[in-house]
Amino acid sequence: MGADGDAAGTGQPDPASPAATDAATPGLPSPAATDAATSEAARPAHPGPPGPSGERASRAEGQRLLSLVHAAKAFGAVRAVVDASIELYGGEAHALVGENGAGKSTVVKMLTGVHQPDEGALLIEGQPAMLTGPAAAQAAGIAVIYQEPTLFPDLTVAENIFMGRQPLVAARRIDRRAMRAQAAALFERLGVQLDPGRIARGLSIADQQIVEIAKALSLEARVIVMDEPTAALSAAEVARLFDVVRTLRAAGAAGCVSCCAGPRICAGSSRPGPAGGRGTRPPAASTRRGGDGSPVRR
Repeated sequence: MGADGDAAGTGQPDPASPAATDAATPGLPSPAATDAATSEAARPAHPGPPGPSGERASRAEGQRLLSLVHAAKAFGAVRAVVDASIELYGGEAHALVGENGAGKSTVVKMLTGVHQPDEGALLIEGQPAMLTGPAAAQAAGIAVIYQEPTLFPDLTVAENIFMGRQPLVAARRIDRRAMRAQAAALFERLGVQLDPGRIARGLSIADQQIVEIAKALSLEARVIVMDEPTAALSAAEVARLFDVVRTLRAAGAAGCVSCCAGPRICAGSSRPGPAGGRGTRPPAASTRRGGDGSPVRR
């Protein structure tokens, strides 16, 4: 998958096609990612986690926060996404799984305002919406964590989290002590140990992703979308990332994690499943029971 994670820019269709429960429709030049398969509502594991809090968290859990319905996106002659649908619910983590070139990153970018669908609709809490860019997505409570975060290397971790929103004291001076304290509180609630006062240069990719997640929480994001976050991580770093994802689920936030097909992604998600093949449509809505007897959506 290229820098933007889709088939765009090659000029040729990607022969790779994701595993799908429905047969791929022949004759289309490019695969597309669609909705993942199963779901399981998460229950709060402990009081006071980050993300939506109090009454807002109770309303968010189980609520459909963000949806993409029958979306299509083309770049010139290359059809990167064909008829993709996905629903993100509060208190769930949704896995979007597919091979390279399946269009996962294009779906992520449509969810977060980087691209607008050529066809179909984007819904926020069931209402049609148009996200004109990442700033509009941020204002709507949607955050994206890319595979390789772009932090300011010569600033501290706390300064990266609160860039442009630093707490101020008299004469509009930055209150660095308060900023570090707030960053430390975010890391504590995420269950990770990271020094807010250290310089960002030299942080591992995993730590940079944690900083980006903390930044999203400081903005009160209700939906956090991660674009192939595990690709450059070790097994221990993946386990820590998924612990953070579970904490977000317990807070009532909705998560979407895209990844190439593999067993590691399913461990951290309540809604793992293969992305659909090119031209496939999502299955009809149904309700069934998960392995633990709990109801799951499809």
